[in-house]
Amino acid sequence: METPNGWLGARYDCFWEGGDLVSIASWDKEAFVKKQMGNDPFWIGLSNLKCKEAWCRYDKEQQMMTWSYARVTYSNWDSHQVESSDVESCAYVNQGVRTQPGEWRHGSCASSLPYMCERPLDDCLKARSCSFKDFGYDRVDTSSCDPGDFLYEDSCYRFDGMDRKWQAAENLCKEWNGYLASVYSADEGKFLGAHIRGDSYGWLRLVQKNGKWEFLDGTSTTDIQ
Repeated sequence: METPNGWLGARYDCFWEGGDLVSIASWDKEAFVKKQMGNDPFWIGLSNLKCKEAWCRYDKEQQMMTWSYARVTYSNWDSHQVESSDVESCAYVNQGVRTQPGEWRHGSCASSLPYMCERPLDDCLKARSCSFKDFGYDRVDTSSCDPGDFLYEDSCYRFDGMDRKWQAAENLCKEWNGYLASVYSADEGKFLGAHIRGDSYGWLRLVQKNGKWEFLDGTSTTDIQ
């Protein structure tokens, strides 16, 4: 789909098209899907939500990632990811990044990513449309960020692969009503590192003052746990 959405909204769109979010059961199928989706991260039908026909819900007892409708054993996880989470999480193929490109990660289901739907050829009655959109379906938007952005904790993150000087990068972030990222924990640093695009490293909102490194809000790097 051209318009990104949160994972749940993406699945609803696929359901109303008569299918579900794409599942990946083999290397060949993964290569096919990646070729169609291009160089941006995209959702797949894998989460720790409990899914029925048209709805999914989070259950704290459900931590393992499972497919919304398929039953497959193939996987291609980023080596730094585990296949479970104790918070609501949805999986995506992490295309176009500097490290471990094209491998799977999971994160906030309210991130705003593109997606592919899948529908069996023989799942529709003859002379009847597979799509329920003919009956007046309206799109359900479940993302919390702008298209293509990731939600991490309480902030939206946009990753740009162009090389820019520090001030130019900060100015671009301000045009997007944001600012360069700061890092206040090891986990946040790992999240940022996993999504750097292109071949270069990314700028942080970190400057040196009086011989000490600190973020522009005054937080010193020595205060980070």
